[in-house]
Amino acid sequence: MTSRKLALIMGVANQRSIAWACAQSFLSRNYDCILTYQSARFEKTVQKLIEQQGNSRSGRILGAVSCNVECNDAIPQLLQADVPSLLTDHRPFDAVVHSIAYADMQEPRLSQSSWPVFSQALHISAYSFLQLTRELVEQELIHKADIGMTGNHSSLVALTYLGAVRAVLNYQSMGPAKAALEAMVRGLALEYGPTHQLHVNAVSAGPIATAAARGGIRNFSALQQAVKDTSPLRRNISAEEVANVVSWLSESTGVTGQTIYVDGGYSSVVPIAL
Repeated sequence: MTSRKLALIMGVANQRSIAWACAQSFLSRNYDCILTYQSARFEKTVQKLIEQQGNSRSGRILGAVSCNVECNDAIPQLLQADVPSLLTDHRPFDAVVHSIAYADMQEPRLSQSSWPVFSQALHISAYSFLQLTRELVEQELIHKADIGMTGNHSSLVALTYLGAVRAVLNYQSMGPAKAALEAMVRGLALEYGPTHQLHVNAVSAGPIATAAARGGIRNFSALQQAVKDTSPLRRNISAEEVANVVSWLSESTGVTGQTIYVDGGYSSVVPIAL
């Protein structure tokens, strides 16, 4: 019997999480999924989501584990111990989704960011993606394909935001952190494309009312309203729309090193309300 494809989806917090929407999309594509959450604080919520999920989709959720990427040993622990404990076979990951970000937004201006605050944002939001990619390769948990060969390839997708390339009010140190993340996507695509045929991309989502966004970004509702008023679609996009692009991108083997915008077209226009 052919094994299902396998996805690792990092950063589930609750039902509103983009990561949870990604899990739903991959399940509908008949993937088995392993989920991670940040700490024990989220364990009950995530486990309840899994229980409610049941067997209503094609794929299965094999389990969920804690992974606080701010700890340097968390990703090695995840890949060397936690993931093997959930698998009965040594399947490599066909898709990996990095939906993890954090910055302390208490400092009122970017210029006032202290090094501890700035470095924490970089570590969690950007460096963790680099470390994750390196560990996946070193632990042989992704497919390794020769150039020009058809067959199985692995995909890594990082979630990002327009603040990586434009100045966004109240986004503070998260903007530079997301810029670093997108640069890492391009660099890792170049590094691991020739050796593994690994495709590495980012999906830049419009402002979605996740718990982290609503609680962390001042005047977040104003960002959403701006998109609704000025984007070509004149509405905000949903986590499900973002997730469907993530899962599609994971199977698009000719695309790598790209940032794909899922924001109703907001990033492509001069935002003037008409």
